[in-house]
Amino acid sequence: MDFLSGLGNYAFFSLINDFLRDEIDIFQWT
Repeated sequence: MDFLSGLGNYAFFSLINDFLRDEIDIFQWT
């Protein structure tokens, strides 16, 4: 199903986006 595949990709990338944003915040505050 393309819909489920897209939904999985969206969840995956949103998780990575949150992780990267946290990493960037830590880097900026260091």
